[in-house]
Amino acid sequence: MCYRIIIVDDHKLFVNGLQALFLGAPKIRVIGCFTNGRDVLHFLENGNDPDLIILDLDMPILDGFQLLPIMNRRYPKIRSLIISSHDSKDTIEHCKKVGACGFISKTQTFKTLKKVIIDVLEGREYFEVAPQKVRHLKSQNLTQKLADIYQLSVREQEILKMILGQMETKEIAHKLHLSPLTVKTHRRRIFNKLNVHNIAGLVALIKEHPEL
Repeated sequence: MCYRIIIVDDHKLFVNGLQALFLGAPKIRVIGCFTNGRDVLHFLENGNDPDLIILDLDMPILDGFQLLPIMNRRYPKIRSLIISSHDSKDTIEHCKKVGACGFISKTQTFKTLKKVIIDVLEGREYFEVAPQKVRHLKSQNLTQKLADIYQLSVREQEILKMILGQMETKEIAHKLHLSPLTVKTHRRRIFNKLNVHNIAGLVALIKEHPEL
């Protein structure tokens, strides 16, 4: 089976990159590229029947947010994958509500993108959590586990979370409205409770305990 896809994005370099990605791919054929939603609708009204539309959100003349609900209403069998640099939680949730089958950030690699496209074509959904959000969630979970094990105070948890987020002492002090000296004192107490001497020791502790 050969899947037919159309690409809708007003950035030519990105579109060219996507087309190059599928050259020689046995399962995928690009049957159209467009820079706005209005031309997509004209294409579909002329009887063309793609399996998937790869869609950016920012475009002139009927953008992705406007096109998605129209597609969902008129052409419900055509699956849609959003590829955008606007990867906030609210944006992703809105895309879900108006009918998208998937969302992936433009910061991802073409290798990952190709896999996601195949997943969506085969009936699965994929809604990416932005990389920075993933790191934040991991940091939150790790901090809570360390706090439970080593009895860290609320302030110590707060500072540890920032340390795990690779923030420097001055950054932490500014963020929490504390003096750098106070932050250094909290940092020393945290390391003492965890029985480590520095960041390298903290990393080693985490690696030694995969359950964290």
